[in-house]
Parts: sequence; structure tokens; C-alpha cells
Amino acid sequence: MKNDIAILRGLAREYAAAAAAPRNDERRALHRACNDLRMIRPVVLIDEIPWPQMDFDGSLTCRCACDITLKDISTCRNRPENLVEWERAVMEMVLNY
Repeated sequence: MKNDIAILRGLAREYAAAAAAPRNDERRALHRACNDLRMIRPVVLIDEIPWPQMDFDGSLTCRCACDITLKDISTCRNRPENLVEWERAVMEMVLNY
């Protein structure tokens, strides 16, 4: 259980850092401009992610022992899906904090 808590805290730290990144502010401005009909360029969003192919380095392998924890934080193999998309996919998704 202590290991699970350490893993979840690490994931929360990663997510907070990504949400506070300047790249996220740029993407938020791009979304806002598009929604305000002052589009700079189209926003690229991709919903269909091939999750098995995204685990090319084993970083999506589950490290928690508690199944309830995995369900509660809505993860994909112990990494929040949007954090994995943020790190690996080329699209303009915005992380909120």
C-alpha cells in the first residue's frame, strides 16, 4: 500500500508539472482563440489512441498492487491516460489543474 501511495504521488507530481508547463498555456490560448472565433489555426485533437502500441518501453505496465486504486484514478495501466497522451502524442490537448 505504501508503494501505491508513492506511485500515485509521483503521478500527481508529473501531472501538476505538465499542467503548469508553458506549452499547456500556449495550447490553452489556441483553444480559447478557436472557441472565440479568432482561430489562429485548427486545433488538433486525437481520441483514438492505440494503447498497446503506446507501451513500447514498458512505462505503461501496472506497478500498483491495489485494483481499486487503478479504478478510482481512472488510469490506463497505472498512468493517467491524458498524461501519457500529453507526453507522447502530437496534439493540442490541454491539461487542467
